[in-house]
Amino acid sequence: MPDIYLPVIISDGRIFSSSLGAQVEGDLLGREQWLVPGRIIQWAVKWDVVERVRGVYTWPENYDTTARLLQGYETIIGIKVCPPWARLWPHAGSPPDPRYYSDLIRFIQAVQNRYHPNAIEFFNEPDCMYSPDFPFGEFFGAWVGPGETWYAGGRRYGEATSKVYPGLGSKLLSGALMMHDYSLEFLRGALDAGLRADAISYHTYAHNPAEFNLPEIHAAEIRACASNGLPLVLSETSVTAAVDTPELQRWQADYVRYLINWTGVLAKIWYSLANNGWENSDLVYNEPKPAYFVWKGGT
Repeated sequence: MPDIYLPVIISDGRIFSSSLGAQVEGDLLGREQWLVPGRIIQWAVKWDVVERVRGVYTWPENYDTTARLLQGYETIIGIKVCPPWARLWPHAGSPPDPRYYSDLIRFIQAVQNRYHPNAIEFFNEPDCMYSPDFPFGEFFGAWVGPGETWYAGGRRYGEATSKVYPGLGSKLLSGALMMHDYSLEFLRGALDAGLRADAISYHTYAHNPAEFNLPEIHAAEIRACASNGLPLVLSETSVTAAVDTPELQRWQADYVRYLINWTGVLAKIWYSLANNGWENSDLVYNEPKPAYFVWKGGT
């Protein structure tokens, strides 16, 4: 089989004109006032929502509304959640059954043709091991089966990209790594199975200023593992805590300044833009936090 490549390029060779962005969890309606021209916006399209019945696409109004509100913005769309008929295993985080790769290709092509993103992220956090007791399955990829090694799950992911990509064209990000203790083992499996990505996306969260350099540490680890010069996208990051405090908000603003000055990746996507509420990570929660103004004015 020939080498398979996953470009994340656009026609002039660039990916994004800015390196700063934010992710929107759910639809954008009601949060659009916080958009800033020149900032990358990432949002998700769930395969199981659009193609509940095989071969029948039903595009939700909130997806179309989000895309309309983002006209003129550079965007990443994350493909998530296989429909039950396409799942390898009976859980929401399941990878697709290889028998349905052709359906997945057609679906991603339809997403590209309808919403015209700058890049597609191929499933979210695939380096997660499935467990029947693991909650929030749709938010994780769970490409590692019970009792498998992370390397085996990575091979499954790498093989999937090598099968799916030839029908897609350009603009695909490899799935975002969680950067847990076994993420690099997963990545090694994916690379050994044929992942020849032009960019790798990953997630890193800080909890205090001492951890601001974690994205750099993880980037170095990924580059050492891949050893082939692949550029990186930090597709989720923030400073998080269980309780929102003035100190946390000050740290978040300082972290945005740190990210602006760090040029080691192609893009840095904050999680999340507004009113998601997870671990007090938002740039805006009902009203803008100090970090929002730094992000808004950053270059």
